[in-house]
Formats: sequence, C-alpha cells, structure tokens
Amino acid sequence: MELFSKLYNSYFNAVYKILLFAEIEGDITLAEMEKIIKDEAFSESTIYMIPNLVNNVWDFLSVDDNKRYKSVFEKIPKRPLSELEKKWLKALILDARFQLFFTDEEIQKIEDSLKDIDALFYSKDFYYFDQSLDGDDYFDSDYRANFRKILQGLREEKILEIKYKSSTNTISSFNYIPIRLEYSQKDDVFRLYVIMQNAKSKGLRILRLRRISEINVLNEFDYNAIDVKESFEKLVAKQPILLKISDRRNTLERLMLQFASYKKETWFGEEDNFYYSKIWYNSQEESELVIRILSFGPTVEILSPKKVRNEAKNKIMKQYELMYEEK
Repeated sequence: MELFSKLYNSYFNAVYKILLFAEIEGDITLAEMEKIIKDEAFSESTIYMIPNLVNNVWDFLSVDDNKRYKSVFEKIPKRPLSELEKKWLKALILDARFQLFFTDEEIQKIEDSLKDIDALFYSKDFYYFDQSLDGDDYFDSDYRANFRKILQGLREEKILEIKYKSSTNTISSFNYIPIRLEYSQKDDVFRLYVIMQNAKSKGLRILRLRRISEINVLNEFDYNAIDVKESFEKLVAKQPILLKISDRRNTLERLMLQFASYKKETWFGEEDNFYYSKIWYNSQEESELVIRILSFGPTVEILSPKKVRNEAKNKIMKQYELMYEEK
C-alpha cells in the first residue's frame, strides 16, 4: 500500500478543481486556471499543465472565440477512494467520538460500505499518558441523543432548553443560545459554549455535556443579534498567567505543545537563563489551567497573578497532606 498515489496526486486535484469551476460557473479563463493550479499544486506546475489543458493534449476543455474554456464533460467523474483512504475511514468509524456526529443509519451505511476493509489503526494502538481517565461516556444513549440535539441547534441556529446538573448536583433549566462545541483532548470531554437567552449579561457560559440531563430544541434565533467575538473576549482573564520555565526535561517544548491553542507571549531571560511566558486564558477554566501547569512539576513556576499562584500553592499543600498526613 503506497502512501502517495501516482494517479490521484496534486495534479489530479488541480485539474478536477478546474473542471468543477468550469461546470459551476459555465466556463473558466486562463487566469482562473493558473490561480487554481498554483493553489492546488505548485507555482511552476502551470508551465507543464496549462499547455496540456489549452492545446487539447488532454481533451478536457473546449474554447470559444472569447478565449473562455468549457468542460467537455456532461458530468465530472468523481475519483474513487484509495485503499489507504478506505482504511483511514474505517479507523475513524470505529471511534466513538466520530460516531457522535452521525445517525445510527448513517453509521450503518458507512460500516456496510467498508465491511471488507481493515482499519488503518485502532484505539488500542495508542496510549495517552497525559489524558484524564474520567472522560465522557460516548456510548451512553442519553449522551448521544443530547449531542445530536446540540448539533441541530448549532446547524439550524435554534435555541436549546437545557436541564443541567451543577457540581453540587443542583438541577437548573434555562434556555440557551448554542455558540460552539469544543473537545478537550487532555480531559477527553466535550464542552458547549452557550449564552443564556434572557440574561441581561450576554456573557458566555461553558457546559459539560456529561452534566446535561435533557435538551429540547426550540425556535430559531437570529445570531446576528449577538456579538460572539465580544462574548469570547469577555471570557479572557484581565491579567495573563506569567510562568517562569526551566528547560530541563524538555519543558519548554512540552509546555508550548500543551498550550498551543492559547494566546501566548514567550521570551528568554538572558540574566537568569530561564524562559518566561504569558498565557491569556479563559477565566472559567482557571482551576483546570492550574492543574495542567502543576503537571510539569518543579520546572515551571507561576509568578503571577497572586490569586492563581495561591491556588497552585493550596493544591500542592492539599496533595502533600494527603500523601504524608499522620495515620
């Protein structure tokens, strides 16, 4: 099994996009073809591909008196999936998280079409040494049903009535505007960003899907009436966390990967040979962020804000007491 196809390569994709453009728009110009080739293949590929396209070497296009080119196909043939792509799809369909985005009928249809294909990989082939063992149960029927309703709310821009169990087991029911669904690789959970419909403050809230007991899909909502970007900006803490980083144990690289999705500013302190990094974070995730920083051990120190530094100190003291308290 070859990793790179000699047939279905970047040249194929470029020609396919050219023919598709000509089919949708009715025709295509030489300049438009050159742009597609540069986007899909390489800048020098135009030297080889354009003469073959416009001089009827490949017989894909016809030209009119205005130098506009039309596809000779009534319908553009779709390329078949390669063996590698089928194996990759088979691996995905076996992932419980992947199945959340499809109905049972759709999953069965995909499985039937790939029944004779071996998966490219299996979940047991990977060991996540830094992933939480308390992730969401993606096989739970209620969880799957709620997930589908969340997708419907996001796709159709509809308000969701959500019954939610808090960390103190208090159940509340409010109407929310769904904004974004997010997956955490570290915690192996899905989170839903929402805005309460009738609240005076249009700030974002974060709901853990595992704590949602019931969802009802209600009426449509005009998303243009809210400023989503501003709502996300309000979540960012006023003061970033400032870290002092020793590069022992390859800490800097690991920390940059750990917080790759965060806005950061990092520099090297020539005076003391330590790295420093400011991390802007979601204020509602402060406690979780502290835990993630503490996982680096003594090679990372929280310098500020004082509130976050104190929280880290308290967590360390509690852990110490649990390990060494007198029996």
